[in-house]
Amino acid sequence: MQARIENVLHVTPDTFWNELFFDTDYSARLYRELGFSSCETLELERTADSITRSLRAVPPLNVPALIKRQLEGRFYYTSAVCFIAPRSAGSSPACRAWRPRPQRSVA
Repeated sequence: MQARIENVLHVTPDTFWNELFFDTDYSARLYRELGFSSCETLELERTADSITRSLRAVPPLNVPALIKRQLEGRFYYTSAVCFIAPRSAGSSPACRAWRPRPQRSVA
């Protein structure tokens, strides 16, 4: 089974990567609008050739109240990704230029 999700954003790739994607307020607002009860940026570190970002998001729970009370505060997911800058000199971050490198973690 394959699924495709497509979002049309009326901004340039440079604007998306430099002003939206790594903006903590934008991420929190986006997740809230998707129904998440919270989205917290745990880490955002920028260097000359990479950006590391970790998020903790609490998805909506469409379960009976009893189960919801049991899961409250314990049901969330984290996203930890390091984005590697383009290798070519003088290039700015653009769509497909940044590539994610998932980080491993042990729970």
